[in-house]
Amino acid sequence: MLANGSIMVIRKPNNYWNYENCYKEALKYKSRGEFSKGCHTAYSNALTNRWIDDYTWFSESASKKKWNYETCFEEAKKYTTKSEFHDGSNGAYQIACRNKWLKDYTWFEDGNQKRIKWTRESCYQEASKYKSRGEFVKGNQSAYSKASQNGWLDDYTWLSCRKEHTYEEVYEVAKKYEYKVDFMKNNRREYDAARSHGWLKEFDWFLDGIKRTGERHRKWNYETCYQEALKYKTRGTFGTKSSRAYLIAIQNGWLDDYFWLEDKRINQEKDEIDCVYAYEFTDFNAVYVGRTLTIRKKDRDREHLYMNNDAVARFAKKHNIAVPKPKYLEDSITIKEGVEKECYWIAKYKELGWHVLNRAKGGSIGSLGSGKWTHDSCYAEAKKFKTIRDFILQSPHAYRKAYKRNWVGEYVWLEDNIKHSLDYYTYEKCFEIAKKYQSQLEFRRKQNGAFRSAQKNNWLDDYVWHKRAFRWTEKTLLEEAKKYKTRSDFARGMPGAYEYALKYSLLDKCVWFDETKKPNGYWKYDTCFQEARKYKTQADYRKNSLGAYKVSARNNWIKDYTWFEVPTSKWTYEVCKAEASKYDCRRGLYKGCRGAYRKSLEQGWLDEFYPVRVHRILDYDTCKELASKYKNTKELLANDRNLYEKLRTSGWLDDFFPKPISKVMD
Repeated sequence: MLANGSIMVIRKPNNYWNYENCYKEALKYKSRGEFSKGCHTAYSNALTNRWIDDYTWFSESASKKKWNYETCFEEAKKYTTKSEFHDGSNGAYQIACRNKWLKDYTWFEDGNQKRIKWTRESCYQEASKYKSRGEFVKGNQSAYSKASQNGWLDDYTWLSCRKEHTYEEVYEVAKKYEYKVDFMKNNRREYDAARSHGWLKEFDWFLDGIKRTGERHRKWNYETCYQEALKYKTRGTFGTKSSRAYLIAIQNGWLDDYFWLEDKRINQEKDEIDCVYAYEFTDFNAVYVGRTLTIRKKDRDREHLYMNNDAVARFAKKHNIAVPKPKYLEDSITIKEGVEKECYWIAKYKELGWHVLNRAKGGSIGSLGSGKWTHDSCYAEAKKFKTIRDFILQSPHAYRKAYKRNWVGEYVWLEDNIKHSLDYYTYEKCFEIAKKYQSQLEFRRKQNGAFRSAQKNNWLDDYVWHKRAFRWTEKTLLEEAKKYKTRSDFARGMPGAYEYALKYSLLDKCVWFDETKKPNGYWKYDTCFQEARKYKTQADYRKNSLGAYKVSARNNWIKDYTWFEVPTSKWTYEVCKAEASKYDCRRGLYKGCRGAYRKSLEQGWLDEFYPVRVHRILDYDTCKELASKYKNTKELLANDRNLYEKLRTSGWLDDFFPKPISKVMD
C-alpha cells in the first residue's frame, strides 16, 4: 500500500510460474474456474505444461452438463425472473432462449410490471429527496430522464448545478504544481476549466515536457554520453539503464569509442554453436530441414513433436505416423555456416526428388540472444549459495544455463551434498524425507537420491499420502484405445493417449481400428467413376466420399456421371413466403433461414415479401390528419411510434390530444 492509499502491484519475474509455484497457487482454489479467475497466468502455464491433471482436488466442471428440455425446466424453477435465470445459469438460459422454451416458464415475473410511470407529480416527489442533479441521476436515472425530456428540471430550484470555477480559484490551485501533468491528474475539473477558457497560456511557470525521474531535460551530446557510458561495464547494461544516451550514441556512431564496454553477444562468424538437422519421412519421400543452436537440440525436437502449427507434427498427424528421430547433417558449425548449409541441404533434397515440408525460406537466423544469464551473472548468482541443491531450487534458470555451458565446475565453493550412494538412504531416512512432500513428483524433483533408493527397494507404495499422477503405459493405452473404432475417433476422444501412442509407435498394435483411408494416388478416373456409381445425387456423393468427390470436381469428371439426379430446390414461392412471414425484416430472414433468403433474392421475391418503406414527410397538417385516427396518446403510441415521437419532440402532442386541466403545483 502506497502513501496515497493506492495498491502497488508487484510484477512477477520472468519464468516465475514453474511447477512448484503453480502447484502452491492452485492449492488456494477448489475448481479450475476459480483458479482461472484468481490467477489466470498461473492457470495458463499449468494448462500449457499439462500440470493441471496433478491438481486432483479440483471439482468437476459444471459446464460439462448437457442441457435438454427437462434439465433446463428444472433449472429454471430455481428462479423467479428471466434476469435471475440469466445471471444464475447462463448456459441453461442460452439453450432455452435458442429453442424458444422460455415461454413455457409461466412462473417468471414480467419485468414490465415493475416499471413506474413517471408523472410530473411523482418526478417532483422523487427529486425532493436529493440536493443536486448529480445525486438525482445516480439515485433514480429513469425519473431524471423523464424530467429532463419534459423540461421539468428547472422547476426543482433546490437542485444545485455544477460549480463554475473562476479564474482566481483555478490560478490558486494551479500554483501548487510545476508540471501540467500533475495539475491535470490531481485537479481535473480545474484543469478542464483552465483549458476551455484558454488560461493555461497565462500559467507560464509550468515546465515543458513530461516529468521524468533523474535529471530533467538533459541534452545528450558527445561529452554527456561519454560520461554516462563510463558508469557501465557492458553495452547491455548501458542500453537498459540509460536507453536514451545509448540510442544517441548508436545514431552518431560513438559506441566504438567506448572501448571499455564489452560486447557479450554471440559472434556469428567465430562461435561454433550451430547445427543443421532433417526429419526424413522415407515412406512418403518427404523431408523437413532446419537449423538450431546445439544447446537447443532437445528443446527443438520437443517443439517439432508437440506444437500444433509445426510442419513436422502436422504432417505426422495427417498421415497417422510417428515422428522420426532427427538426422543431424551438420554439427558444431558457426551460425553463418549454419545458414548457408541449411539452404544447401534444402536445395540438395529437392534435386534428389524429395518433397520439402519447409513453409518458410531457409537461411533465417531467428533469436540468438544469450538472455539474462551470462557467464558473469551466473557466477554472481551462484555466489549467493553454499550448496548445489540450494542453487538448483532457488535459482533454477541460472543453474540450467550454467549446467548447459559447463560453468558449474568453476563454482568450487558449492558443496555437492546431493550425490550420496544408494546405501546412504535407509528405509527410515527415506520415510522421514518422503513425509515432507505431498506427491511422488515433488519427492523425485527435490530429493532425487532418496527417491531412487525408495524406488529401487519398492518402498514407494508405503508412502500412502503421496498423490500419484496418472501415466500412460502400453497396457492402459491399449485398453483405452479399444473404446474407439478408428484412429481419428481415438485422436479426438483421448488426445493425450493418442500422442503417447504416436510417440512410441503403438498405433500399429491397435489392429481393430477400421482404416478406411486410401493410399496416395488411389483416386483416378476409373476408381472415382466406380465410387460415384454408389450414389444417386451429387450431394450424397460429396457427403459420403469427400476425397473422391474433390478429385472428380478438380478434374471436371462430374459431368460424366449422367445418372446423378438434378436437385430440385425445396424453396418454392409458397415455402419462401411462409418462411418470410415468420420474420419482421429482411435481416431477420437472412439470419434465421439463409436458404430461403438466397432463393428469394435470386427470384426477386424480397420486394414482395418486404415492401420498401416510403419515407413520410411529417409536417403539421400531415401529423394532424394521421393523429385524428387515434383516440388518445396510448393508442397512438401502440400503433405508430414514429408519429408519436415526432409529435412529442415538436411539441404538438398537447395540440392534438389536449389533457384535462390538472392541479398546478406551487
